[in-house]
Amino acid sequence: MLLSEAVELATSLAADAFAARFPDPMLLSLGPIEVLEDGVTFATPTSGLEVKKREKEKLPGGKGRSVFEETWKDVDPQTLLAMLSGDATQPIIKAVSERPAPSPHVIFVTKSNRNPFLMMVTVGRTGNNDIVLDDITVSKVHGYFVKHPGDRWTLHDQRSTNGTFVGDKKVPLEGLPIADGQRVAFGNHHAFRFHTARGFHAHMRKAGR
Repeated sequence: MLLSEAVELATSLAADAFAARFPDPMLLSLGPIEVLEDGVTFATPTSGLEVKKREKEKLPGGKGRSVFEETWKDVDPQTLLAMLSGDATQPIIKAVSERPAPSPHVIFVTKSNRNPFLMMVTVGRTGNNDIVLDDITVSKVHGYFVKHPGDRWTLHDQRSTNGTFVGDKKVPLEGLPIADGQRVAFGNHHAFRFHTARGFHAHMRKAGR
């Protein structure tokens, strides 16, 4: 679902009606995201590609920024590999900067029938996850959400290569609690804002005042 569609519904429906329509939490994309559609496959190396920042170098319009810091949010795997191999050039940066911004999406933290893990909503690169992120820096089974009594949620890392994050904290195996509206991230390209339906509804109504 596009974020614009969710915003329209949140501003047109009462809180109870919106929560009844969307009982599961929502992830609002804060950067490029490609969600694997049913039936689509892609290469799955044993683990996610580890990404590290390169040495600082001067770029046009900036002092001491690295190519990675300048472009990481908008880089596809092919361009990323070129950057890591030392082939990053100004034309690559120019192509990234001129790429149209993707439409923000909403992903629901919903249990699917693609795996037997009933107590968790898994996130990863392969198609048997509940939330599938088509990204080489995301591990096959990267992490998972767990619901607790009182509509509380925790996020757990599953020994991923590039880490799972809640806010600015790296998530351990035992997990971290997630607050409504908090930022979560998987690997190097996928950052989201976590909202319950009521939290998103309240935020949109407040923003529209």
